[in-house]
Amino acid sequence: MRLIFLSWAYPPIVQPRAVQVARLATALDRPIEIYCAGDASCEDGKRSIHRIAEPDTWGRIVPRAMRGIVAPPDPQRPWALQCAREIAARAPPGSSDLIVTFGQPMSSHLAGLALKRRFGNRWIAHFSDPWADNPMAVLPLLHRVANRRLERRVLGAADRVLFTSHETLDLVMSHHPESWRGKAGLLPHGFDETLYPPREKATGPIVLRYLGALYARRGPGPLLEGLELLARHDVALLQRLRVEFIGAVSRRFAGAEAKALAGTVRFCAPVDYANSLALMRSADLLLHIDAPAATSVFLASKLVDYLGSRRPIVGITPEGTAATLIRAMGGWVADPASPQAIASALAAAVAHVERRRDDDWGNDEVRQHYRIATVAVDFAAILDALAR
Repeated sequence: MRLIFLSWAYPPIVQPRAVQVARLATALDRPIEIYCAGDASCEDGKRSIHRIAEPDTWGRIVPRAMRGIVAPPDPQRPWALQCAREIAARAPPGSSDLIVTFGQPMSSHLAGLALKRRFGNRWIAHFSDPWADNPMAVLPLLHRVANRRLERRVLGAADRVLFTSHETLDLVMSHHPESWRGKAGLLPHGFDETLYPPREKATGPIVLRYLGALYARRGPGPLLEGLELLARHDVALLQRLRVEFIGAVSRRFAGAEAKALAGTVRFCAPVDYANSLALMRSADLLLHIDAPAATSVFLASKLVDYLGSRRPIVGITPEGTAATLIRAMGGWVADPASPQAIASALAAAVAHVERRRDDDWGNDEVRQHYRIATVAVDFAAILDALAR
């Protein structure tokens, strides 16, 4: 049986999805053929990496930002179809072979669908996010209708469909036949504990650190409101705290530091992945932010990396996947819509750090589920069951 991974995102592409797919491939102790975007193929131990160049389908006629609108679900659709054609021409899968497709981008699943229909191979589709019901995607009605149709085709044809959280699974499968739920399962992101440097003894102000991009719906506003509330009631606490946002920042946040927070809040440039793990490990507190919602279904890979750092986590997030996980780890959670709850969570987290600043933190029983070794064992069991 051949095992084939199909993922547009793969290193050296700098995306969280690329890191997660490569990490899973490395942790699996079996030969894998990997098809991804890029130019130069290579052998890497038990992994054969085949890079498929993106075709210049539209040239300069359609701007890249508009290509997912022209041909849903996303701009990578021409790459996915080209990838399916090249696999069919080079080494078509047999009926006993197993293809695993990874989205985002969701176009990777369209390549899996094309190969499944043509060759009848076994197929697993793994979703890092919802597709047609992604609450972060603001799309025209026709685009949403097209995504729903494509999603239905993929879920109907795949032998197994995997999601990173119960909430995402329930949201996606609620729009499809109940009989399909039998093929749905969970496979979360995983962290690699060998990649974090040792933590040196902390001195100076307590550092609360956020790593990742900030944009319109997931911005620093709720935290800043909570900090300003703290400043009015506990100036001394605020003087003991430094807040760092590290990552790409929307222009609208460029001057977001309120005057009351001068000297407390800093916005810093993005760093590479290795440095981001080092900054997680050296922080006193880590901050997770989700967009306001009734329920948040997202399991960010960054949050899973936070678990590996063993540093305390404060979550500004609605009820849902992240809130449940952070509480299970022993962290503090506040809804983005409640500055008072945010201020209270920050005060409790700082108080904890002042008592146990250099101790490793978190529920190890919960953390164990997200170690990449555990995730790989669980995934191997899924692969073996489908092979049988």
